[in-house]
Amino acid sequence: MSTDHLSARRWLQSLGVLVAGSMTLAEAKERIGTYCPLLEQEFSPEAFNNRSLAFVAQRQKYFPSFHEVCALLGEWAEGQPPPERLAIADQSDAEWKRRQDEEKRAAAVDWADPSKVRRSRDLVLSSDVNQLVLGRALAALVAKHARPNLGMLPPEWLADEAA
Repeated sequence: MSTDHLSARRWLQSLGVLVAGSMTLAEAKERIGTYCPLLEQEFSPEAFNNRSLAFVAQRQKYFPSFHEVCALLGEWAEGQPPPERLAIADQSDAEWKRRQDEEKRAAAVDWADPSKVRRSRDLVLSSDVNQLVLGRALAALVAKHARPNLGMLPPEWLADEAA
């Protein structure tokens, strides 16, 4: 693990400090609490580090929406070599691909668990902050990983997932 690895919660707190803005402490805590479980399901722990934090913070003036965090963190992650490739120099390409496929299957299985989708839905519904934006972000993740579970989400969150 790299020395600048941060937890998703600490990463979001640091992002809030870097981009400042006029958000209240209560709103910041609520956003961080709502974003964390979703970000931790979408990104590996290695994505939350000082380099990714700087990348995202340099592109924001205010605390970003969940969609913006995912888009920017995803953009940053795409430009990074896979951590396994750095840690295991003699690993074959076939082995690396097998591990990547395993991780994708594990994410699909995780999102396919209805209780996890319900828990994420309930977190968004209990939030007073940008429920529609967070709901649509959740719908995008469910559509990507476990389309059959879209029926658990309110219809207004599914506007972008109709296709």
